[in-house]
Amino acid sequence: MRSLGQNLKPLSPSVILLLLMLISISEAQIPEDMVLYLPLDEGEGKVAVDLSIHNNNAEIKGKPKWVDGPFGMALELDGAGDHLVVKNSPALKLTDALTISCWVKVTGASDLQSAVEKEAGWQIGEYNLMPVYNGLIQLQMFDLPEGCDDEGQTGNIKDSKWHYIAGTWDGDIITLYLDGEQIADRGCSGKLAQGSGDLHRCQRWKRSFSARSY
Repeated sequence: MRSLGQNLKPLSPSVILLLLMLISISEAQIPEDMVLYLPLDEGEGKVAVDLSIHNNNAEIKGKPKWVDGPFGMALELDGAGDHLVVKNSPALKLTDALTISCWVKVTGASDLQSAVEKEAGWQIGEYNLMPVYNGLIQLQMFDLPEGCDDEGQTGNIKDSKWHYIAGTWDGDIITLYLDGEQIADRGCSGKLAQGSGDLHRCQRWKRSFSARSY
């Protein structure tokens, strides 16, 4: 897979989930192994268009506000039901490796916040990038061995500022990044089952939260 920018390590072609690029890319430059790319540049409406080849468009639920992001537009969620839903599709059933990344700004959030979650919590096939888990960043997957689910949190971003967070898993190691710098890694070998649930962006947010994609 192509480099994700700054110090993020490129992974194998099986790494196919990327929600947010650190730098803008044109539609012609989008890698074929990217399964979801939501720029969130619409500025209006109830649909966020996926620019990957898979057309995994997201339905915008609730009444989030379109606001200025770190670059371009962003969505601000009110914590009272605002979230995005991407319907389940074969392209989102990741089993061997994955990369998830996003720009986030957390304001007064609780200690349990998901940015990107496939499946409901603690269900087969779940993968979940959390900007705030016990106050820290976490990438977890239900099907990996014990020690690879609730462990490994690091990096506090509850400061009402924009941050770029990313989590990668190559089948053996989970690595976390904050603002382009690696902040943690841990061995987590295994394989994920194929879940049947939808993918949600920011469904667990209980207070103000903003998200921006590239």
